[in-house]
Amino acid sequence: MSKEFDLIIIGAGPAGLSAGLYGSQAKLKVAIFEKGFVGGQVSLTSNMANYPGYTEKNNAAGLVNKMQVQCEENDVHFIYEEIVEIKKEGMLKKIFTNKGEYLAKTIIIATGNRAKKLGAEGEEKLIGRGISYCALCDGVFFSDYEVFVVGAGNSAIEESIFLTKFVKKVTILNRSEKVKASRYYIARAEENEKIDIISNVEIKKVNGQNGIESILVENKETGEEKLLGGKNDNYGLFIFIGRKPNTELFSLLLDLDEKGYIITDEKMKTSVDGIYAAGDVRVKDLRQVVTATSDGAIAAVEAEKYIERLESSAQLIGQKR
Repeated sequence: MSKEFDLIIIGAGPAGLSAGLYGSQAKLKVAIFEKGFVGGQVSLTSNMANYPGYTEKNNAAGLVNKMQVQCEENDVHFIYEEIVEIKKEGMLKKIFTNKGEYLAKTIIIATGNRAKKLGAEGEEKLIGRGISYCALCDGVFFSDYEVFVVGAGNSAIEESIFLTKFVKKVTILNRSEKVKASRYYIARAEENEKIDIISNVEIKKVNGQNGIESILVENKETGEEKLLGGKNDNYGLFIFIGRKPNTELFSLLLDLDEKGYIITDEKMKTSVDGIYAAGDVRVKDLRQVVTATSDGAIAAVEAEKYIERLESSAQLIGQKR
């Protein structure tokens, strides 16, 4: 396989897959690089209720599987390597991975974001031993447990509802006075008899060795501390307190905002010519699958236009010589 491409896409979530499809249908030579698994965060989501035309509500992974098949049918190359550095090589971009080097005329960054950690004492030690950041991935392992969920946005409520399929009880620990989720999700939580909500509390420490034994929380208004759990060792803690963009690789290359998201214009252009960003990794108001796929399509179309300009310039230079 040649290591030179018209378009290299970093990340195989909905934004990257959409970009791959549009780029390949424009007859570009396209490669999608993915260090993990195709689908990104969507593959870890149980419910897909608002993607137009896709009615398999409890099969979010099915949507990205179909996207991948479309890309493969259009000769998109999938390369499972981790990109470690990007450099400008004249008018081209050189991509260094953990296995080799590649050249591209254009790049679309679609690396998405990841869950934020709580930072409480005991958290690091108990990750995978009672602490999780993905209900779909790990919920089944907590069958008949009592679990605590940190966060009160839409994702936290949705994940809590999903957990009730397996666990005895879900207690949502809300760090604010009010639940931030939409009325739709709040109503669903209130209707579920397995879910309780405690507001205005912050976790100070998670106790346990090979599992969670108890959780120490503090009332943010009164300062009073309270120990939750402690009756047995069948406890779980799921943390949903926001996301962090996967942009460490690009911090010296591109302009980022104060939270680390990539700054683009409405055409997905970044601060470097020929490099675009799409999906949850860029600054935007709404991060949904439908907006990610839109971003990917726009970025691919703009990448095609950029390549046309490059080739036209090269032809003009050749004619002058």
